[in-house]
Parts: sequence; structure tokens; C-alpha cells
Amino acid sequence: MLSLLLPFFLLLTSTRTTTCTRTGINDDNDVIQWRGNIAHTAHFNVTLLPGQPRQLYRHHGLNKGVHSAAKSSPVVLADGETFLQAGDTGILYRIEIATGQPLWAAAQLGFSSFGYHSTPCAIYRDDDDNTPDLAIIGSYDGVLSAFDLETGHRVWETSVGEHIGASPTCTSSFIYIAVEFSTPRAAGGVCKVQVDTGDKIWCSYTMGSHSHCTAGVDYQHNVVVAGSNDNYLHVFRETDGVTLAKYNTSGAIKGPILMHHGFAIFGSWSGNIFAIDISHLASKVPTTATADTIQIERGPGLYKWPPIESDKKFMSGVALDPTTNLLYTGGHDYKIRCIDFHTGKVRWEYQTNSYILSSPIVLNNAILSGSSDGYVYALDKATGKALWSYILGRTGRITASVDVSHDGKYILYASDSYGFTAKNQCKGKPGSLHVLEIRETDASGSMHEEVAVDDNKEEVSDEDNDNDKKVDSAKAKSDEGLKDEL
Repeated sequence: MLSLLLPFFLLLTSTRTTTCTRTGINDDNDVIQWRGNIAHTAHFNVTLLPGQPRQLYRHHGLNKGVHSAAKSSPVVLADGETFLQAGDTGILYRIEIATGQPLWAAAQLGFSSFGYHSTPCAIYRDDDDNTPDLAIIGSYDGVLSAFDLETGHRVWETSVGEHIGASPTCTSSFIYIAVEFSTPRAAGGVCKVQVDTGDKIWCSYTMGSHSHCTAGVDYQHNVVVAGSNDNYLHVFRETDGVTLAKYNTSGAIKGPILMHHGFAIFGSWSGNIFAIDISHLASKVPTTATADTIQIERGPGLYKWPPIESDKKFMSGVALDPTTNLLYTGGHDYKIRCIDFHTGKVRWEYQTNSYILSSPIVLNNAILSGSSDGYVYALDKATGKALWSYILGRTGRITASVDVSHDGKYILYASDSYGFTAKNQCKGKPGSLHVLEIRETDASGSMHEEVAVDDNKEEVSDEDNDNDKKVDSAKAKSDEGLKDEL
């Protein structure tokens, strides 16, 4: 298979397609993005095929760094045959799902050792006006870029901050992106950018630290919501970027913000999952130059239910099944949780072998999530029972989200680099792009390349098994103290 360590630009051929087929609630049908829509429900109208996964191919060299932020996730495009994938090497690819063949590759504009952590969105334009379909992505050099989805040529670029670690939230007209600054001090904010030109409509740099958080957008209540390392959830007026309020959660907010029925739902490094009512801010007019600061207390009025508590932090995004109003998220306590949106009660928990940064996705018949133990998990939505889990050989942490093809046959994900130690980082191995294919089990139900498990204690069976155990043990010791470099 081809390595993903390619020159700056590779161009083959691709097919322009303007019909998006994977839609969820509140979707802009001209846009495909990481969490499905601007509300970040991460619900996709896809049915996972029955059977067990096998590795179709693995491309080494996608991710190289040890930065603890979640890596870029794959995004399956409207044609159902190709996907976008970026890496912290600073290269964005469009790749054929079935073959692993890159159609094009394009690099970040400036220099940054962290490359791309942002997950791109795809915006499909009107065929009649002869404008190109676009891939939008932010890079750690602080530049938001638009690439021609068919050719990979850069259409425009806009500098919006010193760094971008977050993913864009996109509509057919506007892009919302959280940004960060390191000098002269840690700071951050959110910008609203015009799709056609890359012009900044507004930027609000009011955060007291970096923001890796992918902003949630609620047009009904006229708000844009994003978290920051300053421990606050920041609420901006969508039309002009004025800060309406900020809520102290006593911990950094790293993951994407889910917007549902006037509530912002997210996890915090405080060890809590919050559902904060922002609906009352729609008509709010700030009376001072700075926003009201609202301290979250353990009482009614500010949130839908008392914050869910854990002794470990939360960094995974929250996904929603709109048919059941059940929420799904992961935590640093190694657990994937199912939560009732109406009551805040935990319906079930599934224990993995390491902490979870990967943000789950919801399908018609399953949820999919990665874990820092290197496994991908497919769980029953109602019970949390494992349908299967998968690992093959040495695999780094899976901090990105998993994606799936429209037909439910192919599963795509990216892994981090692995094997690094504080004493000798040069011995680490780069992370990979993985594509699995669902196949039926044989008559005995056995697998040949991987182990399918019914619980979460099964170990890998391959030539690197002993090394995998050592890596898992090292992760368990080091993960708790791991901090973002930015």
C-alpha cells in the first residue's frame, strides 16, 4: 500500500457530486462535517452491516506527534466513495475508501510542528454558478483554508489566530472556528468567516486561554457556544459576536459542544458533564462591555439536570440519538456512557481499557468509538453490549472519531503515534490511517486477523501482543498527567 508521506501536492481525478446522503437533524444538506451538523449531534442515517471487521488497509505515517489533543477524524464525502483525512504532519488528503488511493494531497500554508488537528468539513456548491465545492480546515499555524474539493487546489486562506486546534463548524454560507494565541499570553476566541471569500465577519477574542473546542451553533436562539482552557463556556451572539454570557465549569472544556433544545451539552476537565440552558440568552442585550459571568451552582435554573460527576476528566464530545433522546460520550475513567437527555440518568456504562478522547458517533443500530487502548468499539445503543471490538498489531491511541461509509460496510479511523517515552522520543512509531471492512463470520464465528469480544477484557492475539501490553501499561501510568502543550 502507498505510504501517506507524499509530496506537497498529488493530483489524480475525482468526481464532483452535490447530493449529500448522510443527514441527521438540523443538517444543512449542502454540508458534510465531523459531528454531522452545526448542532454536533453526530447522528448519521447509516446502518452498520452485521458481521465482524477485518483490516482492509493501513497507511503508516499519518500522525507523528505526541501532542495530547485529539487528532483529525476522517470525513466520508457525499459520493460515498471517497473521504477527507488530515494528519499532524500538516497534510490533508482526499482518498478512495475501497482502495486507499490518494486523489490529492495539500499541505498547510505556514509552518507548525502540530500540523492539522482540525477535522475538515465539505461544502457543496450550486453547479450552475461554476463555483468549486470546498474542503475547509484549520491548521496550527492559525490559518483557515479552503481547498477545491475536486482538485485540492487552495481557493483562499485566512489568518484568524496564532493556532487552530479546533474543527470548523460549517454551513453553506458561514464557517465558525475557535482559535488560540500563545503570545503575549494564552488567549482564545471564535471567528465567523464567509464561505465564498474567507473574509472575517466577526472575531471575538475574549477567552482567557486556548480553545480546542469545536463551536456549537444554534440559529433558533441566535448563539454560538464554545469552551476554553480558561474553564468557561463562552456564549456569543451569532449575528455580531458579542459575548452574551460565560459559565464557569471549574475545568477546561476541550470537546465539541452539542446543542439540543436550547441546551449546551458537554464534558469538562472538572469531571462533570453539563447541560446548560442557553435559550434565555436569545433576547439578552449585554449591559456592559464585558459579559456577565455566571458561576454554575448546584441548584435549579441554569442546567437541565445536576451535572454528572466522575473522579476523572471529560474530553470526549457528546453524541445524540434524536429518535430516543439518549446521549453517548466517553471519559478519562475509561468508560463509554449512555445518558437520558430528559433526566440526566446514566442508562449504562461500558468499560474500555484506557481513557477516551474519541467522540462517539451514533448510527441506526450502533454507536462507534475509539479509545486510547487502541481499540475501536461497536456497541448496542440500548444496552451497551459490545457488538465487537477491534485491534490489530501495534496501534497508538485512537483520539479521533471513527467514521463509517454510507452503506455501513467500511469503518475509518486514525491512530496517534505510539511507543514514545520521556527518555527516548526518537524510537516512537508514527500513527496510521486505518480502514476496516465488515465481513460475515465463518460458521464457528471465529476471526482470523483479530479478536471479536463480547466483553472488554479480551487481549490482542498477534505477534506484537507482549509489546501491546507494555504500551497499555505505560499509557495508564502517563495518561493521567498528560497536559496539552498549547
